[in-house]
Amino acid sequence: MKARQLQWWSRFIGLGLGLLLAVSLSLFWPALAQSPTPTVSPTSPTYYVTLDGQELFPIRERISSFTPEQRTKIISERLKQLAEDVRLELDQFRTVDNPKGGFTDIMAGDTIIFSVFDTDTQGLGLSRQELANSHLETIKTAVSNYRESHRPSSILFGAFLTVITTIITVFIFKVFNKIRTPLQEKLQAWERSHIPPLRLFDTEILTADRVADGLDELFKLVSLFLILLISYTYVHLVLSYFPWTRQISASLLENIQVAVSTLWQDFANYIPNLIFVGFIILVTFYTLRFTRFIFTEIDRGNITFPGFYQEWSKPTYNIVRALIIAFAAIIAFPYLPGSGSPAFQGVSVFLGLLLSLGSSGAVSNIVGGAILTYTRAFKVGDVVKIGEAQGQITEQTLLVTRIYTPKNLTITIPNATVVSSQIINFSAAGQDATRQPLILSTTITLGYDTPWKKVYEAMIDAALGTQNILKEPAPFVWQTSLNDFHVSYEINAYTDRPERMPWILAELHQNLQDYCNQVGIEIMSPNFHAMRDGNRTTIPENYLPADYQPPGFKIESESKSS
Repeated sequence: MKARQLQWWSRFIGLGLGLLLAVSLSLFWPALAQSPTPTVSPTSPTYYVTLDGQELFPIRERISSFTPEQRTKIISERLKQLAEDVRLELDQFRTVDNPKGGFTDIMAGDTIIFSVFDTDTQGLGLSRQELANSHLETIKTAVSNYRESHRPSSILFGAFLTVITTIITVFIFKVFNKIRTPLQEKLQAWERSHIPPLRLFDTEILTADRVADGLDELFKLVSLFLILLISYTYVHLVLSYFPWTRQISASLLENIQVAVSTLWQDFANYIPNLIFVGFIILVTFYTLRFTRFIFTEIDRGNITFPGFYQEWSKPTYNIVRALIIAFAAIIAFPYLPGSGSPAFQGVSVFLGLLLSLGSSGAVSNIVGGAILTYTRAFKVGDVVKIGEAQGQITEQTLLVTRIYTPKNLTITIPNATVVSSQIINFSAAGQDATRQPLILSTTITLGYDTPWKKVYEAMIDAALGTQNILKEPAPFVWQTSLNDFHVSYEINAYTDRPERMPWILAELHQNLQDYCNQVGIEIMSPNFHAMRDGNRTTIPENYLPADYQPPGFKIESESKSS
């Protein structure tokens, strides 16, 4: 039942709005349909004789000391007085020709309204008498209309029309408000399932939600426009029903017609530029599609260029796309409406100044991002160390680089900072087939009394017992330094899992303790203060003779004679 009522209301409001649109077009169409005519600057100013706000005919020529403006004012005042004098019949309006004086009088009874001279006919192609007769007919028609509109019956009829117009307008408003909410709800339900995101040259400008919000605002704007249109039509019609306000109604209509006509003419004059801008957009669109195809094929490996790597395809495409769009914008800019106005140019300079002053940091980051891309310092997924930050690259843009650390932290570093920092790429070795995998290392220190061969065996076994450590190439040990009291042993082991470095080193440390303990190696760094005649030497046993015995202490006593 509600759906049927809604359908009925929809049809009714559509019929009402259709009638309103027809009335509006009848008001505005003359302004749209008229062809543009060149403005002619007359030799003398033109002023119009008016009656009740209606222009009757122009007065262009000066007569004696009376200017056209003064003649127009005097004639208009006389006509109003004569029109209000209902005792004066229309058949008393006549012309009286004076050939000797070279003028023709237009009279009402015994009153001369004004005189038509030979100079008034210049450029019109009419004789003096023909022009006077034309003005006389115009005056009689205007006086008749004036009297008719000021009759009490006409005023009562205007009041009746005002009541009818008010009732219809209020009814249209109520129906419009009643149907607007269901229509908006239907539009919102349709938007949620059918509205795609807005894209320009394969770039998402607005999400689907933002497009839906924009359509909602457009619906509200259209509703406001219809409300204003209904209100304007109502005011115009009501004012036109009464003679005292008919001039205001005509001026309102004239202002709207001038505005609509100006907009229409500007739009019509802009059509060639609009076609050219559309052509630029079309060429740019297909140029970008071709460019995207080329770089997509490079990214897939179907097209190769010597010295151009596949990972360069996407960033290079973004740069080329930006340059193409900028070039197209530069070409289309002079053809945009208002581009040549001082205000538009001033705003453009102001925005350019703001951009140049506020984007120095952004520009340095963009340059840094391009340097990182084309130097191939790293790519997304690599494990790197930039300054003090170490982790896996999760995102690399023109402005920033993001690192995800083993402790679940995301570190954002500006590209300008990345370029000026030391970059260690732990994943680079595993990506080059001609190079060996990444080497992980850790160091322990042991005393000189521990045989180094025994230490080597224990440390290598500990490395081989660690997960993600490769057996080939085999781990190896370096003695990195011979210190005062101990030796530094560094175990070096290969791995192809750089993203697991913290866990591999943690397990390696555990295994070093276990394997050293199993073979009797005590991991410690002793400090000796030895008396060489009574302490065992720190040289390993296999270097000592078989009959070696630690020396004893020598004790000497000194006796004093009494």
